[in-house]
Amino acid sequence: MKRTRAALPAISSPVTPLLGPLKTLVLPRAGTCEDEWFTLCDPGKGRLPPLTTNKSAPGTVTSTSSPLRGRRVAVKPHAGRENVPVSSQVVAQWPDDAAQASRTAMMLCVIKGTADLRVGDHILTCGTGTFLFIPPNVPLDDGSRSHLQGRDITARGCSIMWISPAGAGIACWRCNSQGEKHSTEPLESCYILYPPANQLFETLMQELEREASATAARRALTCRPLFIALLNVILREMQSENMLQFAHQRLDESHLEDRADPVGRAQEYIRSHLNQTLTIDQVARLTYLSRSQFTRRFREETGRTFNEFVTDRRLEEARYLLRTTDWNIEQICKAIGMKSSRLRSLFRQNLEASPSLFRRVKSVEKPTKLKGNKRR
Repeated sequence: MKRTRAALPAISSPVTPLLGPLKTLVLPRAGTCEDEWFTLCDPGKGRLPPLTTNKSAPGTVTSTSSPLRGRRVAVKPHAGRENVPVSSQVVAQWPDDAAQASRTAMMLCVIKGTADLRVGDHILTCGTGTFLFIPPNVPLDDGSRSHLQGRDITARGCSIMWISPAGAGIACWRCNSQGEKHSTEPLESCYILYPPANQLFETLMQELEREASATAARRALTCRPLFIALLNVILREMQSENMLQFAHQRLDESHLEDRADPVGRAQEYIRSHLNQTLTIDQVARLTYLSRSQFTRRFREETGRTFNEFVTDRRLEEARYLLRTTDWNIEQICKAIGMKSSRLRSLFRQNLEASPSLFRRVKSVEKPTKLKGNKRR
């Protein structure tokens, strides 16, 4: 299995491009906007009800009729174009219109500029701070073209943050349009490894649809708290780096939903989160197994207990960092999630040397001359 290196302690989170607008725009906007705070698209055939506009946003939401002209092409499960946000969620495409429909709901927020977005047979022009909540099976832009329309778009630009259920978690990504160019950078896409966030998103969408005909004041009372809670959960999980990153808006959901190898997934998660607190209950939840099932299967398949495996991986990572970096012991301990006293004790127990001696010895002779730690 491919090794995942521990992150340098001094380096900030890799999802800073997502954390910034989430903290400074999306969350404050969700908490302070007026009663008419969202646009909910009709879950039927992509038609729009009388528009509920984001009145307190700098811009307004306007709708222009733009019927789909191309042929609808059904998409088999786990198939899709290279540039779709979460390819395995796509159920239909309109190649001539650069549009697609997803089996899951979508939420988006325009975080910069004014965007022109296809929603069904309409183009919505949305200003900064506008939220759109889009139920499943509604045709949307497929991400292959700019979210800007009109004759003079050269000097225009916009950025959009998207949130959607994926597997048992939540996918978040940011796309950027500048003139006719459209892109999503690898560091601007992540998958939140937290099933309750997925459940919270589904509850929010159900309430939005249930309250679609209610007054704006009632929607604000019932739906806005759920929305703010969802955003705060996503923010917390990003800050704790409980996530995976996927490049260029591509997320292989079949991998995320594959429960056939829970122990393998647990090992991968442990290796990529050594700098964090790792508990049996926490990792068992990620594998959808009970604590007793998880501990039994983990021991059977790895030959080690959970705690032994975690300790082995942390010691292995420490040895690697001592050989390949000039980090001091405190930095290494922070990277592997272990106290320095514990690390020194493990080195004396397993390698008959202190970390400092191990580093000096490896520069003049092969580390294998020391007493090695078993790998599994």
